[in-house]
Amino acid sequence: MWWSRPLLVVAVLALATGCGFRPLYDRADRSGVTAEMARIAVGVIEDRIGQQLRNHLMERLNPRGQPHRPIYRLTVTLQESTAYKALREDQTATRANVRINVSYTLRRAGTVEVETSGEVFAISSYNVVSSDFATEMADRNARGEATRMLAEDIVNELAIHFRARRDAARP
Repeated sequence: MWWSRPLLVVAVLALATGCGFRPLYDRADRSGVTAEMARIAVGVIEDRIGQQLRNHLMERLNPRGQPHRPIYRLTVTLQESTAYKALREDQTATRANVRINVSYTLRRAGTVEVETSGEVFAISSYNVVSSDFATEMADRNARGEATRMLAEDIVNELAIHFRARRDAARP
């Protein structure tokens, strides 16, 4: 039965290839999506959460640092809120949800021409405990996790945009 797992993997890959599935971008980067994304300059985002989101975006888009001559400029705005859930009998919260809404716009550098834009959001939860310090650290961790999720979503949407544009340009 040891041979069944590799056989299953091969069958799934064969089915995925047959349905027209293609990876969005891969190590060979035949589509040029990674090269396009490396030419994006990420604008400054306000507040500490904005700084964290910008850092995550830059890590994903520009792992070698900001481009010297960017072709695109990414602007991002965010709004965050906290909702307290799971109330005790004395009406104190035991759980909190942090929600961060992000709007982004990708423009050609030096112009107002919009390449693409969109909105994404992330919700991350944490426990509210009797220790103020522990609750504060849990809140920070939840916000940090939300910014990582948001950066992933934005990068994926940008990759989809570049792939679709490249596919549309092919004869």
